[in-house]
Amino acid sequence: MYVGIWDPSRSYRKGDIVYIQENLMYYTCALEHDSNHLTYPSKEDIYWVYIDSKFLSEISFIKPRSFTTDNIPNFGNFLMNQPITSVPPSTPELANMPLPRETSSPEPIRLASETELVQKQKRENLKRKLRQAENSVDNYKRQRTNSEITDLRDKLLLLNVDVGTKSFLLDKYDLTRKASGSDYSKGMAWLKTVVGLPYGKYKQLKVKASDPPERIKAFFEDVKAKLDKNIHGLEQVKQEILEYVARKITNPNGKGHILALCGPPGVGKSKIIKGLAGALELPFFQINCGGLNDVSVLTGHSETYIGSKPGKIVEILQNANYMNPIIYMDEVDKISENKSVEISGVLTHLLDEEQNNKFQDNYLSSVNLNLSKVFFVLSFNDITKVDEIVSDRLKIIYIQEPSLEQKVQICHDKVIPELLASVNFDRNCVIRIDKEVIEYIATQKCDKESGVRKLRQALEKVFNKLNYDILTGTTDNLYIHKTQEQEDTTKELASTKEKTIYNITRRYIDATLETTSQNQSYLSMYI
Repeated sequence: MYVGIWDPSRSYRKGDIVYIQENLMYYTCALEHDSNHLTYPSKEDIYWVYIDSKFLSEISFIKPRSFTTDNIPNFGNFLMNQPITSVPPSTPELANMPLPRETSSPEPIRLASETELVQKQKRENLKRKLRQAENSVDNYKRQRTNSEITDLRDKLLLLNVDVGTKSFLLDKYDLTRKASGSDYSKGMAWLKTVVGLPYGKYKQLKVKASDPPERIKAFFEDVKAKLDKNIHGLEQVKQEILEYVARKITNPNGKGHILALCGPPGVGKSKIIKGLAGALELPFFQINCGGLNDVSVLTGHSETYIGSKPGKIVEILQNANYMNPIIYMDEVDKISENKSVEISGVLTHLLDEEQNNKFQDNYLSSVNLNLSKVFFVLSFNDITKVDEIVSDRLKIIYIQEPSLEQKVQICHDKVIPELLASVNFDRNCVIRIDKEVIEYIATQKCDKESGVRKLRQALEKVFNKLNYDILTGTTDNLYIHKTQEQEDTTKELASTKEKTIYNITRRYIDATLETTSQNQSYLSMYI
């Protein structure tokens, strides 16, 4: 503990007492600090607390024999090595205690309590920590910005683009470094979009034309098996798709690679293309064109607009990480008539293999994108509603409406197993539904349709109701019988489990599904 005259060049610890010769006042240190000529004890200083003379009157300093009241001018020097003790007010030594001269001007100030001092110190410590945290954040931001800029420049230099485009991008980079505020943020977002595109990166098919015939044959057999697993029937359509893939293998740079599927709703156009993407192991993305009335959805907005961003094509390439994904444009014939001419113009540019190697998104002005290797696939229900300039660039495969027998077979072989798996019935439950019942649902419980979409929805409703009835024990209108089945063929582990077989009948269908309006029309005369 330091007790003595104020020295502006020293460090002070909490509890130190100093004497100011200029105004004859005493102060005690409240916060540990280095003065360095920057602080001065005063009533406003946060590091010092004024000691009133009344407070000093309650403290006794044990004096040596040599101490007299004549030493008051040197009292600060004397205090430096004196112990302090608290004594009752009646102690005789108080008579000889040196005190500063009373003045009429300064009003006595109440000494802050220990709790107030602690709270004040905590607030100052918190402020200091906040300032340190803010400085750390600012330093981190500056370091991160410098790191990002350095990484961006390296990425721009490594882009697989022509010299002219790379020169333009580096100029843009230099301008971004000098910018500030919103211009800097916009420039950084733009550059990150550019470096996020997979220029010159293509996902190769598993075979090439130069591979042995056995390898190529095995590849096509694998593709066909994957298509069969996902799509029932449509053998002619599958064969045409395989022939189309064969052409891409023998002439990957050839023209006329835009595939289109034309057929009524619900016949499986989307499922065919998804199955093809899985078979070829190519990234798959879908753009729904039904009701599309804004061409900027495809081409993006100009960088000058607030909140501008690239179009769907650029977003797809970023997410695909390859320049040759499958982009499936569904319901092209349902594009809004108000914008059909403008959107058809963009589609022509996208699909024309004489032009699409230099596609420009409005957001990425002056940057060409090579879309010649993108596997575009279109679908529509009515070819007469597709722009002729667009349809002339397509290899169209027509999908016919399945017959009633084919619909029943598709549901029996593909749809019902998928629905049973999605409901996840108990393993000891066996669900059976005859083809006659499926046909009954298709003809009596579903509106007429070209595909099996509504039939699938009706079957799903039946199985959801059945699942509820089994769980709640309500099994009216069901033909149920139990059977014993052996679960393991090994002699040591052979065991039998009771299986419950639920046969879905027409009676159960009538209780679950309503008869469609078209099949009730003959009764209207009696209502």
